[in-house]
Amino acid sequence: MGLLNKGVRKVIQRFINKTYENMDHLSLQAIVKEYVNYIFDLDLNECKLEFIDNEPINDDFILYRYHLKCSRKREYIGARVVTRKNELMMLAFTIGTEYEEFIKPSLLENKEKRVLLTEQQYTT
Repeated sequence: MGLLNKGVRKVIQRFINKTYENMDHLSLQAIVKEYVNYIFDLDLNECKLEFIDNEPINDDFILYRYHLKCSRKREYIGARVVTRKNELMMLAFTIGTEYEEFIKPSLLENKEKRVLLTEQQYTT
């Protein structure tokens, strides 16, 4: 119920496991934009991807946080990037009601094993 209280309706996780030469928030920003184009039907010229912070999990893992804000929208899409040394492990997008309609229908229909879509629900 925690994410739903924050306005998150859906979470999309993309498992990647790909090694890159450079892993910093600037190089990851381009990769996040690439996956935003893959998952969402948005005009990135009207959106801004903002680096929020990064957090070391232990000696190997770092969690990077970004916000994607588009014009005329109050909400943002949260993007989390998990890296292990120079390997990009996973991207996770948290999506509120204002952005649900921008998820590409082909993604919802495609049961690709590396993409996991979960809907947040109230439980009693």
